[in-house]
Amino acid sequence: PGGQILNINADTLAAELALALSVDCLVSVSDVYGLYLDLGDPSSLISRLSLDEARRLLSSGTFNEGMIPKIENAVRVLERGIPRYHLVSGLSRDGILKTLEGRAGTVLSA
Repeated sequence: PGGQILNINADTLAAELALALSVDCLVSVSDVYGLYLDLGDPSSLISRLSLDEARRLLSSGTFNEGMIPKIENAVRVLERGIPRYHLVSGLSRDGILKTLEGRAGTVLSA
């Protein structure tokens, strides 16, 4: 109210809104086609990932830069009851639809 500017991470805001709304699925749109074990190797795309696997990969330092907050938020929402978190590319035609059908991106689940 006093005019203070806040910088809020969009992934964190989306996660908190999803939790408040008790959604069944949170879709995160990114500039990559999903999670990769090696970002430079397209064949290392992870199509499905469990909560335990996500925790392990996150703690091992597999992910870096902008992907870390996405995975941290995915873990948080899965731990708090949202059953699925989808990571999809906004650069792909019909990317969201394909991800929801399990044909693209990465699906993290509890």
